[in-house]
Amino acid sequence: MDVRLVVTNGRHRGREIRIKGPKFFIGRAEDCHLRSASDLVSRHHCVILVTSDAVSVRDLGSRNGTFVNGRRASPECRLSPGDHLAVGQLDFDVRIVGMPGPPKAATSVATGTETTAASDAAAKPSSERRGQPAGGKNRVV
Repeated sequence: MDVRLVVTNGRHRGREIRIKGPKFFIGRAEDCHLRSASDLVSRHHCVILVTSDAVSVRDLGSRNGTFVNGRRASPECRLSPGDHLAVGQLDFDVRIVGMPGPPKAATSVATGTETTAASDAAAKPSSERRGQPAGGKNRVV
């Protein structure tokens, strides 16, 4: 998954910052991946967390907060492509390429309701989910 923050304000507007690794720290401290000199940003302000199936931001108890789409991330918030992230005076758009999506819903012809592969599997008898016929015994030919 390729995760990037695109700067949306200031002299670095348009600059893309690639998030490398599972944890990307933002703050004023020397050990942060992205550092700001602003007093509006705490020493260890927030961390971007990247797993195989999700991206999130966790506020690390900052004084001024971390905001996603205008709402405070308290303490953690999942990020989606196109979200706006604000850290002190720093503003970013979130770009995520290759993020797995939720299972696609299909409409049942018989009932007209939406289902997913997971809900279809759960509705089958346990013997059918294991690949056995409804009678419960494996057939050998």
